Amino acid sequence: MTVSTSPRDSIRWISGSRIAAGTKSSPVSRSSRRPPARRQLRAPADGPDVKEEPRGTEKGRTVVKKRADYGSKADTWFDSLDDDLAPLAAELRALILQAVPGATEVIKWGAPVYEKENVSICGLRAARAHVSLQFGSIGTSLDDPDGLLEGTGKSMRHVKVRMRGEIKKRRFSSWIRRAAKACSSA
Repeated sequence: MTVSTSPRDSIRWISGSRIAAGTKSSPVSRSSRRPPARRQLRAPADGPDVKEEPRGTEKGRTVVKKRADYGSKADTWFDSLDDDLAPLAAELRALILQAVPGATEVIKWGAPVYEKENVSICGLRAARAHVSLQFGSIGTSLDDPDGLLEGTGKSMRHVKVRMRGEIKKRRFSSWIRRAAKACSSA
């Protein structure tokens, strides 16, 4: 017999039967045997007045519409940052553009992505207390003797920057140049 408890509505599940908490093991109605559906929560957009268009259907299949800010300039994203994060993001932006002079900066996935020849080099992502410098497909192959890179994904890695002193200019620049070199050879 399997017993589990749902903290959401204090209902116990015993072998597929729903039992109200505090009652004996008499199942509730047959129609309510399924556990409640989980709602997926969406993170708020990173920029001001950025809204995702709703999903639509096209010839019987679901189509996800592009974000309104997809491909736009990143200045709006930088302007929308808190006073604590704005200087960190600005310094990382300058570091990226200095390391790869021909890089273009566009908004993808709600945050700035830096590309060369339409291939992603790296990106920035803001959270409440830090700005992340993200490396996509090359992330796991970057040299990281200090263990600064975080992540458990198949290839992506990121470094969280919480204060200016955590920006390791030489190390970050070498990672950025290596990512750009890998993109140009791909």
